[in-house]
Amino acid sequence: MGIRGTGMSEYPVYEQTSVVSVDPGTGVARGEASIGPARYGDIWKVVLITTQSTSTTDVELRLYRNVESPGSMIDSTYSGRSATSPCEVWLRSGERIVAVWTKGDIGATHSLRVEGTNYSQRIG
Repeated sequence: MGIRGTGMSEYPVYEQTSVVSVDPGTGVARGEASIGPARYGDIWKVVLITTQSTSTTDVELRLYRNVESPGSMIDSTYSGRSATSPCEVWLRSGERIVAVWTKGDIGATHSLRVEGTNYSQRIG
C-alpha cells in the first residue's frame, strides 16, 4: 500500500489494550480485546505486536483482522504469556486487530501492544 506522496502526515503508533480472562461457561479461561485506528481517514501500518499476561500457566493467543474466524487470522502463539512478533498489518479506520487469549488462569490480565505508523490527513 503506497502512502508516501499523498499529502498524508505520519505519526508513530504506540497503542495498548488489555483484558481480564473470565470463564464463559466452558471451564476454559478466555479474554478478548481489540485495537485499531478510530479516527476517520487514519491508516495504521502495524510492524510490531507484543503480548504480556499475568497468567501463571500457559496461554494461547490468536490475532484476527476484525472478527474471530479462521479466514481472518493474522498470527498466533502458544506463548501468550510473553511474546513479540514483527509483522506488517495495514488497518484502515474502523478495522481492528482482535486478540483472543485462551487457557491460562481465570482472572489473569492480558495486554496487547501494537507499534507502527499512523498515516493521517490531520494537521498538527
